Amino acid sequence: MGKSTLKKPCFLYLIIMINISIIGNGYHTNKNLKPSIDRSNEFKIDKIISRNDYSKLDVFEYLISESKTDFVIISTPPSVHCEVAESLLNIGMPTIVEKPFGINKDEVETTIKNFEKKGVPIMEGLMFLYHPYIDIQKKLINSNINYRIETEFIIPFPENKNFRVSNSPESGSILDTGIYLIAQFYELGFTNPKIKIENSKRPFDTFGEIRGKNNKGSFLGKWGFSDHYKNYLKIVIGEYVHNFNFNYSKPLTHKHIYEVFKKDKLEKETEYTNINQFINMYKFFNKTNTDEIFKLTTDKTLMRWELIDKIKRNEY
Repeated sequence: MGKSTLKKPCFLYLIIMINISIIGNGYHTNKNLKPSIDRSNEFKIDKIISRNDYSKLDVFEYLISESKTDFVIISTPPSVHCEVAESLLNIGMPTIVEKPFGINKDEVETTIKNFEKKGVPIMEGLMFLYHPYIDIQKKLINSNINYRIETEFIIPFPENKNFRVSNSPESGSILDTGIYLIAQFYELGFTNPKIKIENSKRPFDTFGEIRGKNNKGSFLGKWGFSDHYKNYLKIVIGEYVHNFNFNYSKPLTHKHIYEVFKKDKLEKETEYTNINQFINMYKFFNKTNTDEIFKLTTDKTLMRWELIDKIKRNEY
């Protein structure tokens, strides 16, 4: 019997990449956004536009005519976030605005409502909300009582020339690390926060504290600028302590580790080696329809900004 001349079927798999353009080519873009996207097999960078070029007409002509961009990330200084977003709205571009969305509630709310009216998706980029940590934390507090949540996000003082430590509306720790803890507070279902703010005799806030209670447990969070680094969340339930390291952000060279202790003895350790919370956020944004994005994110965003405004007006 001779050999069969039939050829084995050949399958060609076409991988369609999602194209992202970034407006802003500073520290955050190069330290966090670009490395995260470069490690992904679903997303790729179409173009990075520096903040000095974003207002030029040819940038927006490029995004309309030549670009394959599916959505844009705004990573400029916060004082121009909403201005850039409104320019992108004019060309109907879906947009993620890196935190903080803006510098006050009025401009944030106006921008979100303008996008919503035209049916163009937009949301604030708080990537830690898309890490598996959040689901674990919610399950723990939903299935237990008398728990205690303690969390801190404190970073070394930024350099003097940094906008975070200037006498400007975008300066201060609340728009840098504080917004993470405020988001965490509301995400875990707490309301009616008690706030404490310190400025260390500077023209901007340097430390903050947020507290709250419900009928099942309590929350205490601290943020700010100091001479040391802290970034964790722990949930204490009876004899058990559930510890989440790098809860809010993580250097690419470090690992997310969830630990469970009983009377100071380690009982369980789970390492999240390949989790890319930025990509998780982009997946949510890309795959969720516009109405759902507004439904799932807008109320929480405005709740955060209402509190931030009260803090900045010393009405907390």
